[in-house]
Amino acid sequence: MIPRQHKFHPMLLVSIAFFSFLLNLFWEVIHESFLYKTHMMPSFSHPVVILYATLVDTFYIVLVYALVALFLRNGIWVKKMPMNATLLFCVGVFIVSLLIEVRGVYIVHSWSYDSMMPTLFGIGISPMLQLVTTGILSLWLTKKLMRSVI
Repeated sequence: MIPRQHKFHPMLLVSIAFFSFLLNLFWEVIHESFLYKTHMMPSFSHPVVILYATLVDTFYIVLVYALVALFLRNGIWVKKMPMNATLLFCVGVFIVSLLIEVRGVYIVHSWSYDSMMPTLFGIGISPMLQLVTTGILSLWLTKKLMRSVI
């Protein structure tokens, strides 16, 4: 058994979740406003849909961070953001993004893309990159915020 190197700091996941929520909220508002067709839902539900999507995105970023930490047995890997951990995190959230989009667009038909949405193999490029971008920014901001704590 590999010994545990570092435990999670209590505020670490809270910080990642906080920054992830803010960044994904901004991203979702932009998406909802310009890149998705919204004819499938009444206008009063847009804030609820945006909030729900933001919370789901936040959950997955925190979950992938925690899974990478468990895999590496280093709960505070964000402190140094080593290349192997960062790459594993990026691949993880990218896969989650793809699964969310494929499910939402092609399986349950929860949303569709506006003509302004650039796509690659029928999947929106912007949502495909969302969790990688907001996830890395969340980790970087957490690293900066908590550098004297962890």
